[in-house]
Amino acid sequence: MTPIGLYQTLYLNSNRGDVIVFDDCDSVLFDEVCLNMLKAVLDSGKKRTISWKSESVALRREGIPDRFDFQGSAIFISNVSFESVKSKKIRDHLEALMSRCHYIDSVSYTHLRAHETREDRGWRRGG
Repeated sequence: MTPIGLYQTLYLNSNRGDVIVFDDCDSVLFDEVCLNMLKAVLDSGKKRTISWKSESVALRREGIPDRFDFQGSAIFISNVSFESVKSKKIRDHLEALMSRCHYIDSVSYTHLRAHETREDRGWRRGG
């Protein structure tokens, strides 16, 4: 998803009660413009204003304003392990995202559940 595509998606789903599910949309997690929009979306303040600072014929044609208040919610489903991202700049943005939401590392969670299931059945490591 491009930054302008993310902006449009956020605008079209910006009302209270709207929930956007981003499933395997990892490109937004590696683009600084997208990451900055997502940080604004996940801000804990009363008012979450999202803005588009560049000229865009596409936005104007669709009647999308260059700023709006986001009142919806977002869910991200991704296979990207935030902790293993090599770029410090991107990792800093991702850490900011994690600090503003509920983050579940599904790989660790899946491993933990598999381990619990084995122990529930009486299986033990090394034996």
